[in-house]
Amino acid sequence: MSDSGDNKKTTGDPQIGSIRANTKTSTKWIAVVIALLAIIGVLGGVLATHYSAAQTAGGINAILSSKIGAIDQNGTYTTSITASSTFKNMTVYFGDGSSQLLNYNGNNTVKISHRYTNPGEYYIFADINYGSTSSYYIEPVKVTPQYPNTKYAYRSMSVDPLSSSPQLVNNLSNIFSPGSHMTLNFVPPVGGGSDQIVQQTLSMSNGTGMVSSQNIPYFYNLNNKEYEIPVQTEAYGGLQSGLYVLEINTTTAPVNFTQMITAKVSSTSIMNFTANQQYISASATSLVHNLSALQFDRTNITYSANTTVNYTNPAALFLWDSANITLNNGSVTYGTKTVTSGTFKVNASTELSLSRQTNVTFNNMASAELNDTSTVSVFTGAASGITTDNATQIKFLANAHNVSVTSTLTGASTVPLNNGEYNRSATVTTSYFIDFPVVGQVQQQTGASTSFTNAEPNLPGGYTTLDPATAYYQADTEILSSVLMTLVTYNGSSTSNFEPLVAKQLPSFKNGEINSNYTNKTVTTPWGSKYQYNVTPGENYTFVVNQKIKFANGNPVTAWDIMYSLTRTLLFAGGSPGTSGWILGQYILPGHYFKTNTFYNITTNMTVDNNTNSITFHFQQPMNPSFAFQIFSSVGTWIEDSGWYIKHGAGITWSKQGFQDYKKYGDLSNYNSYVQNHVMPDGPYRVSYIVPGTQVTLAANPDFVSPGPWYPAAKINTVNILYPHTNQQAYLLLKSGQAQNAFLPTTYWNQTRALANSGTISVYGFPTLSINFYNFNLKINATILHSLDQSSNVPSYFFVNPNVRKAFAYAFNYSLYFGRQVGNEVYNTTFFSPYVGMLPSGMLYNQTAQGLADAGSGVVNANGHEPFQLQQARKYLNYFFNGTTSSSNHDTAGTMNVKFQGGKVLYNGNPLVIPIIVPANDPTSTAAVTTWGADLKQILPGASFPIVPLPLTQLFGAYSVQGQNPMPVSWGAWNPDYPFPTDYLLPMAMPINGSFYMGAADYTPYNVENTSHNAYNLSEASFMNQEISALNNATSNVTNQTLSEYWFHVTNGMVVNSTNEVYAGQTHRYLTISAGINGNDITAYQQNVMFGGKGILLYNLIGYNTTA
Repeated sequence: MSDSGDNKKTTGDPQIGSIRANTKTSTKWIAVVIALLAIIGVLGGVLATHYSAAQTAGGINAILSSKIGAIDQNGTYTTSITASSTFKNMTVYFGDGSSQLLNYNGNNTVKISHRYTNPGEYYIFADINYGSTSSYYIEPVKVTPQYPNTKYAYRSMSVDPLSSSPQLVNNLSNIFSPGSHMTLNFVPPVGGGSDQIVQQTLSMSNGTGMVSSQNIPYFYNLNNKEYEIPVQTEAYGGLQSGLYVLEINTTTAPVNFTQMITAKVSSTSIMNFTANQQYISASATSLVHNLSALQFDRTNITYSANTTVNYTNPAALFLWDSANITLNNGSVTYGTKTVTSGTFKVNASTELSLSRQTNVTFNNMASAELNDTSTVSVFTGAASGITTDNATQIKFLANAHNVSVTSTLTGASTVPLNNGEYNRSATVTTSYFIDFPVVGQVQQQTGASTSFTNAEPNLPGGYTTLDPATAYYQADTEILSSVLMTLVTYNGSSTSNFEPLVAKQLPSFKNGEINSNYTNKTVTTPWGSKYQYNVTPGENYTFVVNQKIKFANGNPVTAWDIMYSLTRTLLFAGGSPGTSGWILGQYILPGHYFKTNTFYNITTNMTVDNNTNSITFHFQQPMNPSFAFQIFSSVGTWIEDSGWYIKHGAGITWSKQGFQDYKKYGDLSNYNSYVQNHVMPDGPYRVSYIVPGTQVTLAANPDFVSPGPWYPAAKINTVNILYPHTNQQAYLLLKSGQAQNAFLPTTYWNQTRALANSGTISVYGFPTLSINFYNFNLKINATILHSLDQSSNVPSYFFVNPNVRKAFAYAFNYSLYFGRQVGNEVYNTTFFSPYVGMLPSGMLYNQTAQGLADAGSGVVNANGHEPFQLQQARKYLNYFFNGTTSSSNHDTAGTMNVKFQGGKVLYNGNPLVIPIIVPANDPTSTAAVTTWGADLKQILPGASFPIVPLPLTQLFGAYSVQGQNPMPVSWGAWNPDYPFPTDYLLPMAMPINGSFYMGAADYTPYNVENTSHNAYNLSEASFMNQEISALNNATSNVTNQTLSEYWFHVTNGMVVNSTNEVYAGQTHRYLTISAGINGNDITAYQQNVMFGGKGILLYNLIGYNTTA
């Protein structure tokens, strides 16, 4: 370890985190006491602030190690600390509440070891006592959490640099100066599986003891059916010298969402309504109050339209603005005026005296608010009551009050109980530590290592899984592309030239590793059936493994590892959310890979020769070598150690039933949590440590064996991949030089150009195959949608009607979108380009909008090439509202109970509300959908289109599940897996269950034709089957370019005619990267559309300028 010397101070000990029982501690403490001055906790997302009292001593200087320790939970970290001279003793605090006192033993360098049983972001804090003086030494240690099973969850916190005092080293150090304040944000939760976080506790301590300790009272949201956190931030002020230790305890539990009970009630029963909860009555439910008083103390009551309320005694009501009262009989005294009939409007805070037996009807949503300084009894008398119609809501909003309702039920009823109860005996609690050194000054040791930090606010929450067989999200694949290798890879920026990675060489006809012979024979299956086995040249590819390649555990990579890894990928082809198994499966398995990924088919079409350490793939048709290599370079073909899988509970039982049983582990709820969060690398980097939800750090893999100069060892030692909460945080990291790259929206273009003009960064622009769009869901899960937006009110099968989809597409204002919201005109720069269909510019057999129109495809709105056509949108909506319904025609509004009434569009008697889902931290999409919703309101009066931002982990993960998809209209994007038409047409357009987008949206013939509901259409189902046949014709003629192109164009035209997407632009990528990075590395490698084009940096292929 290098040492730059020590900063001296007067004798005294630091103020270190609280010491737990039975640990060795120093016997002396500094005489300065930090006391808790105030703790202010405010719920509802408002800041909770904790202050420490001022102290008399000044700041304490420290030396910061050039090392960053990284271990897994329950691992032991070992390091050495060197004093500048002979010392008396050294007290080492490990940042988790434990410490060790070391006396001088004749050596200025001491070796320490400590086992960390909990994950966290620690600092080893050493107080070196020289007798008359002392100095401090701090060294960061990152401990990555283990996940024994999916129930373990963490919800950590991170410093918000925008509302905190400046940190001494950088915005990632957590090191502050005395007197500072810091604001900590809760980051997205990680782990937990189907269980929910039900409680958290935060304990902040320093050397004098506890600074603050508080329980975060998660509350159960009855409507959302989930526990929610009431605060989003915590603040700590008046920080003083020493080490602050934050312990975060997170408790998860299985939650009882709904319990159905059937009961026959002949007498009255008590139903308790808790404050802030909601009771939704069933149809025609009667609440009868027999001579009992129902008191609403400081309570708001909301009556839905046409609700009848009988007030048997005079009561004072204060009505909100615009409330209408219709008098059916009796009389109402309004001020000094008595009204006996008709309708009149009342203003807020108007007192009404209601005569006995008066009926008051609220025609619109109105609130009746009882005075908060008095108690009013209503609904008294034996004959009085309240009857609520279907979907009527009664809200009890009193603070800290319970309301008891006595009700009489007759007959047998099934009652749903949504009480949020959880099994307290099945809870799991995790602990996570974060250390915050507070020192006067920091002297950093210098080291020879280099680092690169990439800020990615576009990927909030980070990765979903690091399992190469299920990873399919950009944050996942970016990490895996640097830590695992495939058989082959692209040569530089080319998409048609390749180099071997794990393979010893590229198979060819010349070296005999691609078959050139014909084979015809009869094969008998294990179950006795026979079939003709025919092989033509170009169907069998054999890869011999490079014997030098090894995993980080020292095991050599074998052909069996390849077989094992790709078998897992194929078995998970039907996983949910969607996986990459379809890419290889469509060419190596017979028929539909979704069903044919069986033991026999997989083991027949992938065979291993242990003697030659080779694996042979038997394709279902001849494959062009370039195309085959694209498949073997794609997502899902990474290779990991088979023995490592077995060791950590992810082993496959190698049998027919074993394969079938293993498929369930491809579903999110059944992921192997260890494999989900760990990697056994064979690539140039390894995962060094993970900060849940905010950061993944990669370190150069010392065991990596380069297959050749085309894929070198890492030149940059450490890579920090950050997931900032906001775009502004990412920009500030880039501006300050703390990040060397940042992915920012176009709204930051002027700022990034200014950084480029100042020489801080370089900007590289290049075209991509990446596209954006909005996707329609043909089977909306209304229950889950209501948890995303309580106001939602839309038929589940609303978008089955193609006229509705066309109307929405025509209502999208492309001119405004590309010019102003994307910013092409504002910044005179092309960020997104219009495209139509699923063969965008740069794709083989590309079709332009004009080409599609010339071929007879109905190009909706011409995607920006025509003026905004709101009139066309109205035309298609008229078809929807005025059409007819039969077994061969599209369902119309009437069959969905959607109608115009009173000049408004209603569904089930209430305004139509269709939420549109956009990614979090995406101002461009938010602006586009805001305009889209406003324009849709012009043709759907009374309807509303609230925007719901979601992290991509939910948008592409938790909610992209067939039958569980709650998103009516959602933003989508696609980056290429391989540059061939099937990579776009199949996952984004084909009406099959295995299609990533169409399967999740239930755009399938079965859903449209056969499901028992009011929205079905036989002709469209037939059209879908024709789409599938057209794509099959294209793929079966893949070696015949003329026929293949023809059928791909036919398929693409049908996709456009289906109008299941609104095309939102093809990306023109800009890398805003540090000027210190070698520009040749960017142009030679990163501009390959298969990597940089989809926002993925291959970190081993970039390096710093030698003169920088």
